[in-house]
Amino acid sequence: MAVSSRFATGYTLDQGVTNSMLSDFVACSQRSEFQLDGWQKSGKISRALGFGTRFHKCLENYYGNYRGAGASIVDKLLNLWDLGVTDEIEILDTVKLRVVFNEYCDYYYTHDLTNTWLSLEEVFGVTFGKTLRRGKVDGIQIVNKKPWLFETKTSSRIDDQEQTARLCFAPRNMWYIIAMEKIMKTEFAGCIQNVVRNPGMRLGVKEDMPTYRDRLEDDIRRRPDFYFQRYEIIYARDRINEFKDQL
Repeated sequence: MAVSSRFATGYTLDQGVTNSMLSDFVACSQRSEFQLDGWQKSGKISRALGFGTRFHKCLENYYGNYRGAGASIVDKLLNLWDLGVTDEIEILDTVKLRVVFNEYCDYYYTHDLTNTWLSLEEVFGVTFGKTLRRGKVDGIQIVNKKPWLFETKTSSRIDDQEQTARLCFAPRNMWYIIAMEKIMKTEFAGCIQNVVRNPGMRLGVKEDMPTYRDRLEDDIRRRPDFYFQRYEIIYARDRINEFKDQL
């Protein structure tokens, strides 16, 4: 199906294509064109997506200021989300976010402090052939004098074997590495995939929020590896070059 060059939303193809746009097009070309033409997705944002979006926003603020006022800035952000939240499910999700994020900061603070952050939440545009490809990387770390892509994913389920298998063939990560190498004119060592578990722990029938918060906090502290994992993925150079030829 031929995609229109201009849409009711004002979008034109020369404004560039993102990874999510390509994913939508591969899933359903008709639906992706309707969305570009102004049709809105129905329903509310899922709870899982909401947790991931807010966690990313916290990371952006925290890593951008972690040497100084990062914790207080993030705390203000969390307090802002607390305002006006009256639904029990939303309150529960905010409590989960606050606990998980605070424990994440404590768990990785020393490690992240020793590494150099070269970039955070960088928006980029790179032309391949006649197409402008756009995107935003979570971050770039310098580890052992080499740049690594740093990408965060939240998930309710973390399986080491499954995660490794998926990440070894993650098109988005490879695409971002190729784009950053072209922009920075240097070879990347790979991708550090930062995986954070979205807790599935439920609120007890007669349990109040403070008790739930303490129970979740205790569970994370007893087994942090269950909630936080990082995978260093190194993509073979011939695989990177093969993927680049397809762009």
